[in-house]
Amino acid sequence: MEKRTRRLGHKKSRNGCVRCKARRVKCDENRPCHRCVAHGAHCSLLDSHPAVTAPLTPPTTTTSKLPVVGGYVPIQASHETAPTPAPAPAPAAAASDVSLTPTAVNSTSPYAGDPALVDPRHQHHHSASSVGSAAPDPGLDLLSEDWLQSLRLMHHYSTVTCNALPSDACTEELWKTAIPEMACSHKFLMHGLLAVAALHYAHVHPAERRKWDLISVHHQNLALRFFAARLNDIDKSNCEAYFFLASLIFIVSVYSVAHSETVGRAVGLGDVAQSFRFLHGVKGILDFQPLEEWRQSGGPLDMLLRSPEIPPGMMNAGSAFQRRLDAVTALAREVPASFHDVINEQSVCVLALESLRRSHQIVSAAGDGDAMPGGVWGWCVTLPALFIEMIGSGHATALVILAHFAALSRMCERRDDWACSGWSMGVMLMVDEVIDDEWRPWIEWPKKSMMEQISVDEMEV
Repeated sequence: MEKRTRRLGHKKSRNGCVRCKARRVKCDENRPCHRCVAHGAHCSLLDSHPAVTAPLTPPTTTTSKLPVVGGYVPIQASHETAPTPAPAPAPAAAASDVSLTPTAVNSTSPYAGDPALVDPRHQHHHSASSVGSAAPDPGLDLLSEDWLQSLRLMHHYSTVTCNALPSDACTEELWKTAIPEMACSHKFLMHGLLAVAALHYAHVHPAERRKWDLISVHHQNLALRFFAARLNDIDKSNCEAYFFLASLIFIVSVYSVAHSETVGRAVGLGDVAQSFRFLHGVKGILDFQPLEEWRQSGGPLDMLLRSPEIPPGMMNAGSAFQRRLDAVTALAREVPASFHDVINEQSVCVLALESLRRSHQIVSAAGDGDAMPGGVWGWCVTLPALFIEMIGSGHATALVILAHFAALSRMCERRDDWACSGWSMGVMLMVDEVIDDEWRPWIEWPKKSMMEQISVDEMEV
């Protein structure tokens, strides 16, 4: 009788990655496993503490639903997301598949699918796979690559980045001391600080840009996930930390527009509007007490909220830029207005122009770009939500006003300003690309100011 051939089976194991378990497929247990690499997904075997017995959330093919943060809608990738394990006690969670920030690298990024970059903490996964799947000793957490990486970023922030952030005499101490000290008590703010530090490290070490860009995205994701999940917990004890997180993420967003060629994806007016929306939305954080009380409290926000004094002789009512804004205001009043709504497209354009006038006065009074944090960028905070939506949708009048703001902000840019230098030109090129030909004459004035590097106060009107 013919001898029956014994069927080859496979050794059962419970040490596979959480994604393969959720899909009920065999995991080869490499770090990362072959299936996660093939799908460009994060493999849980790369984590310091794999959640082997953690309950799983089945994979979805729809866009994740995250809370809207103060009107800020996070950018999300609508590709398949990996199952979510229960939180592990590692120093920082694994990088998410869902992009949350203006500079987050989405599924179209050239970085996507590179296992060494999807989780930059583990560059040597092939050698790590030979160790086996034994649970790591919790006592070794302080020696993990992630912990050492965070120390490197904190050192870089404290010695280099804090000196390179936009600042004036009032805010210099804020970046150097107050925010790092506050971050030690608020994990989400620490992630925001490390995100900026990683982005700056990538900027000054271009040979390692891909690695540190993704590390920055990783910390942005962690910060904003915490932020979005705890909006109802904001109170007087932590509202300053939330406000400064918004400021840090705004810096990341400004950088993405100023250096769009390095982001790894297309950057457009939607990103500009999104950054304005996020910064504008967190104004509600300050509503916990009157603005004057914040200024008198002597806390970190006091340094940021000090309004520059404008001498009576510096109102510049007859300056070239102010007269140019008179013409743009006349244009704004031609925008159709609703008689039923006080807040309409015409009224928000006029309000944006009035705020732009004051920003110009602050810049002129300070000179040499010293008022940039509270002067120029303060314009973004004052914008009505409807006006921000008009920028994102490409409303012609809103784009004309944005182009004039770009021309003013160029006066405050310094070549050594790693985050902001190039932002104004990036915005102007975006406006020039999308605006209809019939509106193009309205942006020629600010465009000439920028292209020929003529001050807005020295232009002919």
